[in-house]
Amino acid sequence: MSEISKCILCEKDAEKSGVQGKDGYLAECVTCGKYFLGSPGIFEGSYTGMPREKRAMISAYTRELFERGEATPEFGDSDALKEIITEYENKTLDEKLENLIWYIRKKSSQFGDSISWDAGKDYPITYSLSPEGFTKIRDLAMEKDLLDWPARGVGLRLKEEGWKMGTDSVSLKNDKEFKEIIIKAVHNANFSHYNGLYKNLEEEIVFEVTTAKGKKYIIVAHYWDPEKGLISEQVGKYFNRTRKSEIPYIIVTNASGLTQEACEDLEEFNKIFEEKKLLVIFGSNEDEFIKEFLNL
Repeated sequence: MSEISKCILCEKDAEKSGVQGKDGYLAECVTCGKYFLGSPGIFEGSYTGMPREKRAMISAYTRELFERGEATPEFGDSDALKEIITEYENKTLDEKLENLIWYIRKKSSQFGDSISWDAGKDYPITYSLSPEGFTKIRDLAMEKDLLDWPARGVGLRLKEEGWKMGTDSVSLKNDKEFKEIIIKAVHNANFSHYNGLYKNLEEEIVFEVTTAKGKKYIIVAHYWDPEKGLISEQVGKYFNRTRKSEIPYIIVTNASGLTQEACEDLEEFNKIFEEKKLLVIFGSNEDEFIKEFLNL
C-alpha cells in the first residue's frame, strides 16, 4: 500500500510504500528518483532538518543512480552521507555539462530526437541546487553548440558534436557499470578462489578463478552493445591469448549472443583442443552471471 507525501529531499510529492520485512519506506520521486529510508521515526528528522543545499546534493546522487539503473540506495542516519554530499558539491562545470549531454543522449533513440525536460524536476541531472542551475548548464550547452532548443514548448535536441559527445559518454558509463557488475558477480559466485588481475576500472577486467569442482578459468569482461551479437573480430582477439594459456578463457559479455560468423569461428577454434579452451557467457545483470558461474 502506498501514499503520497512530501519527499524528505526536495519537499515535492513522492509516492511512499512499505517494504516487506523492513522498517522503513521506499520513496519514488520524479525529481530524486528512488531511495529507501530505514527507521524513519528515528532518522527522518535528520534529513528534513538539513540545509536545502545539502539535501539537493543527495537528490543529485539518488537521481543519478536511478537514471543509471543502479540499485536503490538505502539510507539511515544522514551523517553517513557526508562524503557523498561533498563529492557532489565538488562536481565541476564540465562534469555538470557532460552529465546533461549524457542524459539527453540516453533518452534519444536516434539523432534529431526531441527530449522533453522540466528544470523544476530535472535540476539534479546537472548536480544543481535548483532549477536555475539546470537552466545555466542548458544555456552553456547551447553556447558550446552541443544542444539545440528550437523554441519554447519543445524538447531539447543534441547537435552533431553533442550527439558524438553523448554517445561516447553513454558507452564509457555503460562499460564501467558492466565491469562493476562482473566484479560483484565474481565476488559473490562462491568460487573456491579468485584473483583479480587488474588495478582499476580503466583497465580490462580479468580474473583467475577456481570453481568448487577445482576447475580453473580466466574470466574476461567484454562490454558490447546489448542489442547486438558479438562479432567475429571481437571473439577472435582472444584466440591467441587463449592458445598460449594453460587455463581456459571465459568471455563474459552483455551481448545478445554471437553472430553466425563468430559462432562458427569459435567452434572451429575449440576443435583444436581436447576440451573447449574458449567459452562465452551471456547475461545482463549480476544474478544472471552468478547463476552461470555456479554452473561451471
